[in-house]
Amino acid sequence: MTDKESRLATFQNMYLIAAADGKLEAAEKNILLKLATQLQLSTNDLSPILGQFSDLDFILPPTEAERKIELRQLIELMLSDGDMDEREEELCREFAKQCDISPEEYSNILNKTKDERYNNRRAIRRNLVFYKNVYTELSRIEQEPKLLAQNIIDIFQNKITTPSKNLSLDKAIYQFAYLLFVRMEELDKTLLQQIPQYLELILAEKFSMEKLKLKVLETEMEKGKEEIRIIHATQEKLRSDIGHFARNSLL
Repeated sequence: MTDKESRLATFQNMYLIAAADGKLEAAEKNILLKLATQLQLSTNDLSPILGQFSDLDFILPPTEAERKIELRQLIELMLSDGDMDEREEELCREFAKQCDISPEEYSNILNKTKDERYNNRRAIRRNLVFYKNVYTELSRIEQEPKLLAQNIIDIFQNKITTPSKNLSLDKAIYQFAYLLFVRMEELDKTLLQQIPQYLELILAEKFSMEKLKLKVLETEMEKGKEEIRIIHATQEKLRSDIGHFARNSLL
């Protein structure tokens, strides 16, 4: 799936939820409009989707972590008009089922999303979009898990001094390294202490990079309340913040 196909798939899933009750409320239209802008999709891009509700199906993201993020976004849209339509919730449950998310976990995600709507939900929404963008970019570049783990270790140990020619690749890896170290220090110091061990296990092919992504995401979903400070940071800012963390860390 190309980057544009991934963006169209996200919009299509959102549209299916928004139009599930046969109409689009003003709040839902605003979210879809904002989403299309964020995804850099034009009216021509969206024409095969809009108005074609009965002919569309969900398009599942490739990884478990990305699927959980998208489910959260779909639930947020379902709640945007202040009412939980039965058909909308049915589609959310169906999306969760297709993603192999259990009914119990779906209920937990739903209830937590409801609670967060009354407590800094804008920051939480931006954080999840940031995670999804980072994870999608890491999936797109298809770097081998062992190489990705080694790159992250090198970043932490300040062994990478010259950016590669692929700046988007570099930035995605730096963003992920920031989430692993700096963000986890803010949210869960126990998990932070385990990150180096997980990276070494990935190098030894005894642990999955996708499982590590999921652990970090689930920690964010459970404990993240304040907006991530580096959402719009440059690569040099990311490098600086990770370097500062490494110099002062006991890891």
